[in-house]
Amino acid sequence: MKKYLVVIGALLVLLLSACGGMAQNEPDPVTVVQEFYTAIAEKQLETAMSHVADDALFINPTGTFTGKDEVRENISALIDGGFVFELRDLVNTNGKVNYGYTLYIGGEAVEEGDNGVTIVKDGKVVFDGLEEGIPAALR
Repeated sequence: MKKYLVVIGALLVLLLSACGGMAQNEPDPVTVVQEFYTAIAEKQLETAMSHVADDALFINPTGTFTGKDEVRENISALIDGGFVFELRDLVNTNGKVNYGYTLYIGGEAVEEGDNGVTIVKDGKVVFDGLEEGIPAALR
């Protein structure tokens, strides 16, 4: 009987550690957002796009972009235009990452705000814009 308890205990430990490992494999939303914006700043379009979901929605002063192809065109234009976003005070709440930001164009600060938001699901950006622009379906 004692042997069975030891075997069952060992199996439970393996099962629990495996479940914990699965949760740890999910990318941290703050890290995803930081890597995404760092890639833009470093003009690495493909790296930035690796963080974007196929059905992503981006809303910014240059327009509304739906789907990966439109988002790619927009990010490419931002990179070509010398846009760099500096983020601060990132806070994750269930995949919704709120932050303050400063937008630089050609090295000059042109906009600042505290209402930036990026929503991350399954390790990919599904929404990027401002707090007031989040569609009801993503709230």
